Amino acid sequence: MHAKTIGRWAGIAWLAVAFVVANTTSPFAVGPAAATDAVSNAKAVSVAYQNQAQAYLDRFYAFTLSSASLGGARARVQVSMNGTTFWAKPTSVKDRTYRATLFEDGPAGSEGDVIEFKKENVLDWSFQGRNKLYYGEFQRRAEMALLSREEAANLGVMLTASAVPPGW
Repeated sequence: MHAKTIGRWAGIAWLAVAFVVANTTSPFAVGPAAATDAVSNAKAVSVAYQNQAQAYLDRFYAFTLSSASLGGARARVQVSMNGTTFWAKPTSVKDRTYRATLFEDGPAGSEGDVIEFKKENVLDWSFQGRNKLYYGEFQRRAEMALLSREEAANLGVMLTASAVPPGW
């Protein structure tokens, strides 16, 4: 499946979750079963966004590691390994093994440690574009479906309209 197809399905799923969530609050409140369905749907959307982040991971690494204007300074990748989730700065990729430097001390290691991981360990990635808005942030985009309209709007002003730059 192409990355664009994955993105389209993720968008459709996100819209479906947003519709369900919007209709589970007053004055259109429904029973607990429908609310549980909304949470299940939100989890499905989160997985869809994770798949999209993984689908664009190679392009993200190529861009952040070679871009003179970005230089990887504002780029970050979210990884989950051994039950631990953390953010790190991308440093290299070789033979389908990705490397990144930890931002802070934690269960995954100490600040500055280089960690290695596979594509399936990636939950998310992001970088700030020239317009100061963030690309990526796939999990935040998924979470917006569970927020109030006001909270989602506040979060949305920090994100680009599309999770990936044009032409990706």
